[in-house]
Amino acid sequence: MITIDKKDFVVTYLLVDGYSDFIFSVDDDFAEQDITYDECLMILRQLEKMGMIEIVNQFLNSNEIQVSINASLYDFHSRGGFKAQELILSTKLEKLDAELQLLRLQLEPDRLEQLDKVVSIFTSVCTMLPYVKSTMT
Repeated sequence: MITIDKKDFVVTYLLVDGYSDFIFSVDDDFAEQDITYDECLMILRQLEKMGMIEIVNQFLNSNEIQVSINASLYDFHSRGGFKAQELILSTKLEKLDAELQLLRLQLEPDRLEQLDKVVSIFTSVCTMLPYVKSTMT
């Protein structure tokens, strides 16, 4: 299973040597973190869609991958990576929930029903968030 810790490990790994373009072996470099070739490739594809890297080549026989890094990956890492992204999202949702609760207390009874519908939709969205692909950076 791909976790935020695994994603952040891959981001850190890509930046540790300071190269902008390089080849690495998933088997050699990610075994200790229990990251498989497929998991690493999925994480890299997500980073590529976010515009932070380019997957230049995949060498399937040797489990090696060649990547090219953009400066935005350094920015993403310095801002806390995927953990910070999750924390920001969680904090925003908590703030929205608090605002809705406050609004609920201030509304007249006839408007309260409308707010309850909005809160119900909000709750549904929150339960779906783990399955929604995030592009926040």
